[in-house]
Amino acid sequence: MGRYRSLFWEKNLSQVLSLRLRDMHDEIDSLTDDEVLANDIELLVGNYCVKFEMEPLVIMDEDVTKRTLRRSRVTITDRFRYNISGPTEVDGFEATFAFPFSGDASLFECQASTYSISGYPDAVVRKGFVCLSYAYPIAELKGNGAEDKFLNRANGDLEDLRRGAGYVNSDIEKFNASIPGWVEKWVTERRDKASLFGRLSQAMEIPVKPSEYHSHAVRMERRIKPIAHSYGREDSWQISEAQYEDILTVMKHMSSTFERTPSTYSSFREEGFRNVLLAGLNVDFHGEAGLNVDFHGEAGGECFRGNGKTDICIEQENRAAFVAECKIWKGPSQVQKAIRQLDGYITWRDCKTALIFFSRNTDFGNVVDSMRTALEASELIRSVHTKDRNEFDCTFASETNVGQLVRMRVFLFDVHARP
Repeated sequence: MGRYRSLFWEKNLSQVLSLRLRDMHDEIDSLTDDEVLANDIELLVGNYCVKFEMEPLVIMDEDVTKRTLRRSRVTITDRFRYNISGPTEVDGFEATFAFPFSGDASLFECQASTYSISGYPDAVVRKGFVCLSYAYPIAELKGNGAEDKFLNRANGDLEDLRRGAGYVNSDIEKFNASIPGWVEKWVTERRDKASLFGRLSQAMEIPVKPSEYHSHAVRMERRIKPIAHSYGREDSWQISEAQYEDILTVMKHMSSTFERTPSTYSSFREEGFRNVLLAGLNVDFHGEAGLNVDFHGEAGGECFRGNGKTDICIEQENRAAFVAECKIWKGPSQVQKAIRQLDGYITWRDCKTALIFFSRNTDFGNVVDSMRTALEASELIRSVHTKDRNEFDCTFASETNVGQLVRMRVFLFDVHARP
């Protein structure tokens, strides 16, 4: 851009936007299997919106510091008015007015679905300004009002340009609004293609089953689901959704015991609550023996470990498939920090997590409300669903494994020891 021409006329905006959608589709389709599987759809939608959205045009008021007036030779063609036989150059003056603009400069070239059939004024677009220039013979500028002759014409043409920008922006607004839907559709298709090609990660459920000697054990069935593709060329292990829910149920029931007799645990810190939960979980569940599965070197040993970094975890091949953290409630400001701490322990892409908070505050209802507010305000949280008054089912965007959405159950338990 930079030459004089009639704006909003040279290219068909509908065709320009269609080509832009095609480019976006081709780029999504060219994602590798690892890229499309390792990133959640919401992250990809956000990225492609940023990349392919077009910024609407906004033409602002004149920057008078850039207004110019210079002597010029002006071509006149009105034979009767000037008594000439043909086009003739005469002395005159040329004035230029510069209007700053924001948005995608290429849109000045595009004709929208609605447009003025009479066209738009000639202008030059360069370096963030759209410039209008007018030249008049000296004879037309004599007397009062010469300056108004330039200004009135510039103001009229500015209104025409703003009207043309409005037509373009209307089409751009609809286009930008359509991008998330297209991205989600094409990413889903790309993931389906990866699945059909048999390149999904091989996910093997960690063999966890109820202890046979525990009368109240929750049934957990082991189901191995081999999937052909592997992220990063490595096998990944997981606990199933059913196993995850059963583990959470046991933790919830055990923590309810703390609530019923809080004075018994009044001296407990985070480690004390952790150790009781850890022992109880290993009574309820253990690794399935005879499957050549190594839990810290033990086949059929304890499933749940406290490794000194995180409170409770299930590990396989030194990688975590389930992670839980126990915290004493100290206010909503610790929630974001606790999520990041949990995220730092995650190694499997399908790692499932839990945060358990024990509150000694006198107003537990206030604590629950503060927790939900803190979760909804967290920049990492993508969804929050209330499972129970003191239980929230969440997903958060991992910063450790960019693009991964992580399941997280958040519990709050009232362990205030009343006199």
